[in-house]
Amino acid sequence: MFVEALIGQREAEVMMSGKKGFLLKTGRNILRTELLFLPVYIFTIRISDTKGKINTEMVSVDGIRGEFAAYKGTMDTLRCGDEENQATFRITESEARKTAGSEYGRLVFRHNLRHPDKLRIEECSDGRRIYYPYWIGYFRRRRGFDFVAVDAVGGAVQGARMKPAMIDIILQKAGNQKTS
Repeated sequence: MFVEALIGQREAEVMMSGKKGFLLKTGRNILRTELLFLPVYIFTIRISDTKGKINTEMVSVDGIRGEFAAYKGTMDTLRCGDEENQATFRITESEARKTAGSEYGRLVFRHNLRHPDKLRIEECSDGRRIYYPYWIGYFRRRRGFDFVAVDAVGGAVQGARMKPAMIDIILQKAGNQKTS
């Protein structure tokens, strides 16, 4: 299943270029832009507090490097498809579930240290495999090339933590094109 990209290519290019407006021409000149899909496991974690209130939170673990993040999207924007710019899952669901449980457990632990109403993880659902879209913009640096990634749903420019996963997707895509 694929998450629908809500940010268009032109809007993403403006975000990636870093230009501050009409008069300020500083920023990057994007040479090429493409939409890539990151394989992600989505988990629903059910938590309860000491008052008996039960909440659910959605978290994600990327399927390439196993990085944990909160998932703010919904499952309503999923669509079927066979996109060419998707990467393959490298970690298993059980590894991703273990990461989701331990990382969310750290968040609960930190919360419990600061608040009188203690939280407890009740359950972690099975992982759901999805492909999450990112716009990648390539630009020239002094001694080579670099890229910047933008979340194609929320529009946030991605930082250094996402770069290794994006590099893996780009390398997988390049390897697939050579074998074709």
